[in-house]
Amino acid sequence: MIPLVLTVRVLAQGERPTRVWLPLFLIWILLAPLLVIIVPVVMVLGALSGINPFSALSRLGAVFCALSGTHVEVEAPDASVFVHIT
Repeated sequence: MIPLVLTVRVLAQGERPTRVWLPLFLIWILLAPLLVIIVPVVMVLGALSGINPFSALSRLGAVFCALSGTHVEVEAPDASVFVHIT
């Protein structure tokens, strides 16, 4: 399943924690029309370079699906940032 929500939490020293939820499903909907352009380009470039375009497109989809469940934590002396993709 492709990721649907990105959560960013910032903890700064001496301040209240800030949490932001970004709905990725809206971004996927907005980017969907670009697939009409991207798919033919990948097909032509794949055919010219000898790469199977269907395999390339399926692997690209697998990369997007693998983003779900990603956790990134960055710590600094005065703040920390936590990013979670679901």
